Amino acid sequence: MAKQPLSFEAAAALSTPNASLYEKVADAYFGAGENDKALAALKKMTELDPHAPTWNHVASLLATHNSNLNEAQQLAERAVTAQEDETTKIRLEKVQQDDVRGVGDLADFWDTLGWVYLLQGKLPQAEKYLDAAWNLSPTGNIGDHLGQLYEKQGKKQLATDAYAEGLVANTPRQETREEMYSRLLALLKVQANVDAKVQLARQGFLRSPRLQLGKLSALAGSAEFWLLLAHGGTVEAVQFISGVESFRSLDRALRSQTFKLPFPDNAPTKLLRRGALVCSGGNYGCDFTLEDPRTVRLEGQVQVVVP
Repeated sequence: MAKQPLSFEAAAALSTPNASLYEKVADAYFGAGENDKALAALKKMTELDPHAPTWNHVASLLATHNSNLNEAQQLAERAVTAQEDETTKIRLEKVQQDDVRGVGDLADFWDTLGWVYLLQGKLPQAEKYLDAAWNLSPTGNIGDHLGQLYEKQGKKQLATDAYAEGLVANTPRQETREEMYSRLLALLKVQANVDAKVQLARQGFLRSPRLQLGKLSALAGSAEFWLLLAHGGTVEAVQFISGVESFRSLDRALRSQTFKLPFPDNAPTKLLRRGALVCSGGNYGCDFTLEDPRTVRLEGQVQVVVP
């Protein structure tokens, strides 16, 4: 049964104003082909809940329907700017749950803006934001958008890599998974090649990227740290969380490292990352692995490192 826009609007008029209800109104109007009325309902959403997640969500809805892309761009840019500004307030002396959650939000917001740019045909801008989103926190949706970008750029190998990695990354919706598989099959032609490509991507995802640091300690052990990364992947601040107590002093060595994390714009964005320092002991050296921001949990009180 088709959705009835008027019944949803009547419910919205009789109810306490609710952003989610106006989303249903907009969805019904999109289904009826009345895009202008759908946009009006989405604008009502942003008035009722004028915050970055809502701006991003509405921009994503407009992109999904490939409608009012200029409006979608403005909302997505507003969400990105707001979230990037929030990152400048992070203080490692007292990391908050919103700080931790905000890293995944930023990846989502970068992805939405990159997707809107992609739909507008602004491929260089799209690549900056989609690449940054994927490197920060890879998900199936971002992999799908990257694959479509690379296809438009005629980069078949990169497109197949993105689709395969998107299929094994976190949280791809079933609909997105099916679409990525179909696109990958169209590129590789043979299902056996698709399955082999996906298996290779899965093996790559099981190997967390590690930064080799050389011999920092003769002791074997591990410790966890918070890092605050600035443009260029430089380490602006470090906080010891837990682990081998003598590793606390290795924060100075971590400050001198550079991580390969692209930033899509010139905003003073800071990236909060949690990671594990592992030393093998003797002359075998140490390495540092960044955790996926979406799996990070705030546990206990952060311990302060005295510079």
